[in-house]
Amino acid sequence: MLLTWAVLLLLTAGPISAQRRTPAGPPDLREITARAGTIFLGRVEAIEWKHAPGGGPGDRVHVTFRVLDGIRGAKAGETLTITEWSGLWAPGNERYRTGQTLFLFLYPQSRLGFTSPVAGDAGKLELTPTQRVVLSPERASELLPRSLRLQKGRAAAATLREQHSAAYAEFAQLVRELAEAQP
Repeated sequence: MLLTWAVLLLLTAGPISAQRRTPAGPPDLREITARAGTIFLGRVEAIEWKHAPGGGPGDRVHVTFRVLDGIRGAKAGETLTITEWSGLWAPGNERYRTGQTLFLFLYPQSRLGFTSPVAGDAGKLELTPTQRVVLSPERASELLPRSLRLQKGRAAAATLREQHSAAYAEFAQLVRELAEAQP
């Protein structure tokens, strides 16, 4: 009887505690930075499909980047190859293109060596040829809520929120500040 009550309590408590940990909306820049194991600006150098024998869930895609600016877990000048599960690559939906310059927030690698951008496309920002981070108005308000308290990066956050665009150097300083503030 006691065992039955313990199991019932665990089953009941599980979803409640999980609901408390789930954020209400899309993650903001502070949350994305906190979840990322690797943060860098990089240029896509190569994309290579590796098929598992007989196909199936073992298929993976290797994406090689030239790191242009490393913030966490990567250094400028190095070559960094990530592995994604091929199931993320829907037919006709290329996740990366050779030559593309991206600012990435990547989850820490899984036990199988896989990673992907934090919170899907929220952790993947493309730079313009003029080295600017450009966001849609909706994305800017989600990523940079007014409650985001910053010291050095305050001007960059305001510019991104209001103009939906900021120079890469300003944006990188903003992310560095957030990364340094985390344990």
